Amino acid sequence: MRLQGTIAAMLAAGGSAGALCAAPTSDFLGRKWSVFLWGFIFVVGAAMQMVADYDVLLAGRFIGGMGVGASSMLTPQFLAENSPKSVRGSMTATYNLMILAGIMLAFWINYGVSLWSFPGVEHDNTQWRTSMGIQLIPGALMCLMIPFVPETPRYLINHGRSEEGIKNLCRLRKLPIEHPYVQTEYQEIEAQVRYEQECHQGHSYWVVLQDIFLIKSNFQRFFLAIMLFLFHKFTGTDSLNVSTPFMILQSSRLTFVVTIFYVTYLVDRVGRRLPLLVGASLQATAMLYLALYLRFAGTNTDTVGGTPAGGIVGIVWIYIYAFGWSFGHSVACYVVAAEIFPTRIVRLSQYLFLSSSGFNWPLTIYSYRGRSACQFASSSTGLSTTASRGLRRI
Repeated sequence: MRLQGTIAAMLAAGGSAGALCAAPTSDFLGRKWSVFLWGFIFVVGAAMQMVADYDVLLAGRFIGGMGVGASSMLTPQFLAENSPKSVRGSMTATYNLMILAGIMLAFWINYGVSLWSFPGVEHDNTQWRTSMGIQLIPGALMCLMIPFVPETPRYLINHGRSEEGIKNLCRLRKLPIEHPYVQTEYQEIEAQVRYEQECHQGHSYWVVLQDIFLIKSNFQRFFLAIMLFLFHKFTGTDSLNVSTPFMILQSSRLTFVVTIFYVTYLVDRVGRRLPLLVGASLQATAMLYLALYLRFAGTNTDTVGGTPAGGIVGIVWIYIYAFGWSFGHSVACYVVAAEIFPTRIVRLSQYLFLSSSGFNWPLTIYSYRGRSACQFASSSTGLSTTASRGLRRI
């Protein structure tokens, strides 16, 4: 168990380092080529994880985690900056939908290889190498396809490449340059960039940090994002994934279906706050029941002759927990964090709160506790809806 915890924690540690390093690459290379760079780093780490050596495996987990952590920052930002405001929430939430699809696929792959049976299977490396090696496929596909994706217009305009920016905007919207929609969106982006450059001279990290922590509205946004991602990890979902793999194998299908509904319907119609509140309430209630049941009923089933009725109800509550997670803090925090920051501070803010969530993740390997009630409080007091609003107006 200690070795398993170390292997899992190395991925989280690499995720924190990757989130810290992604901001400067995003500024200097752009969103597009930063995604390519960190995708390549992930592929290198994934390849190292197939080596039958413990130290190399740990190094591969850390390097692969760097790619995961950087992508956790870059991908929602890339999607938010490229998407029209009418579907921006759905497009950003698609990122988390793909994460859930990958988790569900990973559980079924592990389940499939665990059924392999042949002489000497316990001493053969084929099973775990197959599981580890499959992750090379999506990583390599991303690196091959990202060169054909246009850079975000917002990044180009912010770096004085307005002509390329409006050209990419036309390509993304599939509209001619003289179309009123293109002109309106381009002028909004340009006006925001000009305003920020006039009011806040300098783009050094020290100046941006001052903007984050000394300007009240910016600090409120930053504090909200920190709290969302803190509780995103502290709900105990990672511990459930480790402790109850069979149940998560079954509930992953429910989570995936519900998230599809959130992405296609809820996020841009209901908004961001209400799903967070409902999801946190369901998670808190589930954790409360499980805590009370384990406290007063215990885990001894010898006198019952099977799973007691209270235990069956607890299983049902775990499924309800997964249901609330799938449209609450599983996905909505990524959507909110990608939208609420001004362009000037978005990169630095995102790598700070994403790296902090990475540092908290290993704690959930060893224990999980119900902090969803605090999630509910932070969501209800600090978050207003951002649905169908332009990034400049947010």
